[in-house]
Amino acid sequence: MINHSQDYVEYCRANAEQLRTLHDLALRGKSKERITQLIHEQIAREVQLCAEDDLVDIGCGDGTLLRMAERIGVRSATGLQATEQEAAVLRKLGLKVLQGLTDRLPLGDEFASVVVCNGVLLIVPRERIPASLSETYRIAKPGANTRNNYLFRKPLAA
Repeated sequence: MINHSQDYVEYCRANAEQLRTLHDLALRGKSKERITQLIHEQIAREVQLCAEDDLVDIGCGDGTLLRMAERIGVRSATGLQATEQEAAVLRKLGLKVLQGLTDRLPLGDEFASVVVCNGVLLIVPRERIPASLSETYRIAKPGANTRNNYLFRKPLAA
């Protein structure tokens, strides 16, 4: 069992360097591609992903949601991965993916109309959760849909 975030980041780095299949980046296990697809289809429905959206997928795994967003025709789709090695694999597929951790997102204020962070906070150290939630809120546009194993709406500007 991985007990520390840094260990998890190192695990992700090693996983990307020894990749057997693209789906290994999803970290769900062998033969779970269909489950990954179904989860992301449900997320897209829940946040009502549409062409006018600027999506950020924190911990984008194998890029399933990013590819789905491109098929929908979103204005922009940006993924974030914990390591440069993971991000590089997805960039080779033509996806926009950056390296960044939840408590230090490399994006500007009010960048995204939809923010997805599916399962990532489970491995973030407890002391970094407040900063991670603040960062998610910071990059969300007013009125954004934000998915962090919960859904909230950022208040519209007065």
